Amino acid sequence: TILGHGQFEEKRYGDAEQSYQQVLALMAKNDVKRHEIEENLAAAVYKQGELARDGGDLRGAVRHFLRIADLTPTSSIAATAQYDAAAASLALEDWQKAIALLEGFRAHYPDNPLQKDVAPKLASAYQKVGDWRKAAAESETVAKQGEGEQLQRDALWQAGELYVRAGQPQEALRTFQDYARRFPKPAGQLIDAEQRLAELYAQQNNSERQQYWLQQIIDTDKAGGAERSDHTRLLAGRAALTLADARYRAFADIKLSHPLKNSLKGKKKAMEEALAAYRAAGDYGI
Repeated sequence: TILGHGQFEEKRYGDAEQSYQQVLALMAKNDVKRHEIEENLAAAVYKQGELARDGGDLRGAVRHFLRIADLTPTSSIAATAQYDAAAASLALEDWQKAIALLEGFRAHYPDNPLQKDVAPKLASAYQKVGDWRKAAAESETVAKQGEGEQLQRDALWQAGELYVRAGQPQEALRTFQDYARRFPKPAGQLIDAEQRLAELYAQQNNSERQQYWLQQIIDTDKAGGAERSDHTRLLAGRAALTLADARYRAFADIKLSHPLKNSLKGKKKAMEEALAAYRAAGDYGI
């Protein structure tokens, strides 16, 4: 024990590890000081990992950090060691190993303060391996737990785009609707979310919901006040034109029939609505 302590103080961590291993071999399983020696052993191994990491030997660092869980799984530093092994694996671009370590850390140490940093790292790693669905789910977690509105905003937007990339349009719609609900300001970014929703519904041939969100774009721009910009007016103008085109198609679809007076009345009304819609689109000067 004395040798181990002295070697640790002299930063001879490998020698200290061997000394603490000998102490544990001589100790009874129920010795009250056993846990203390296990903590010393874990610290000696961890320090070897730190030295390897600081010296640029990331693979060696990962190896040392992971040894702690095998040697002293109940030590107080075991959780930090696994997290650091995952971080080093990310730096090595060993994405699959990093994912496995981070998922393991999440499962085994749910109350650890470092949990808040797991989701963004997993989101990045899953993107690197092309698992867009899991990357989106982790981005949503960041949007819920991340510190600061801007981080949450960016993460939620990223989640929506990743769900699109994963071929999960319903999840993308849910995410962008959540974005529009949670972040009504600034108007420019809200309009971008509404535009994304209109596009997604258009891809599903859901004209009713598409037109709803196109109208939301127009309403958001009108209510924008000082936040109105060339960008918001452009999107609002395009939305107005798309709505006008829908009015025109409704007009064109009305067939004249006998009695002509009745059918003509409906077609004339549809024509006036279409003309009004085109005038409204023209007012944007786009």
